[in-house]
Amino acid sequence: MTPDPRVALVTGSSRGLGAAIARRLARDGLAVAVNARRGGADAEAVVAAIRADGGVAEHFAADVTDEGAVEELVSAVAAALGPIAVLVLNATGPQPDAPLEEVGWQEHVDQLEFFVKSPVLLGRAVLAGMRELGGGRIVHIDYLAEVPAGRFGTPEDIAAAVSFFASEGAGYVTGQRLVVDGGRALA
Repeated sequence: MTPDPRVALVTGSSRGLGAAIARRLARDGLAVAVNARRGGADAEAVVAAIRADGGVAEHFAADVTDEGAVEELVSAVAAALGPIAVLVLNATGPQPDAPLEEVGWQEHVDQLEFFVKSPVLLGRAVLAGMRELGGGRIVHIDYLAEVPAGRFGTPEDIAAAVSFFASEGAGYVTGQRLVVDGGRALA
């Protein structure tokens, strides 16, 4: 397999779904920027696993809700691996599971920081580099684990869909929503 010269930044990729996506994109041949807010052993373990499989990966700690940190993150990734061609917006924040009257305004603002502000900041930060490359991919993850068809969806199920969207084969796919739920929506 010829290595893909493109670089993917996967936010929130030190564990769980983000780690599975990072490992899958690395297996697809992309150089992967593994991101976590504070970094640490989990992020380094993902990088080590990718490298052990023959892939290219580096770890970049950054708070993706902070505008300055996002600009620094994108610059650091470009300097270390090259311009970002694939951005996977996977980082999540607090998601209170409580009745409306029990969730304060700040909890709502905290959710907006991750689910609205962060994608806007990151999208703006990678746009110039993607234009210089002649295009790019932005994949925004909205994940809900369910039990469809008698089993839980796995991170690898979602990573396979991200792999398609990140691929050159999806070059004509724009602004689409792919529901990967094992048929739950059909029930």
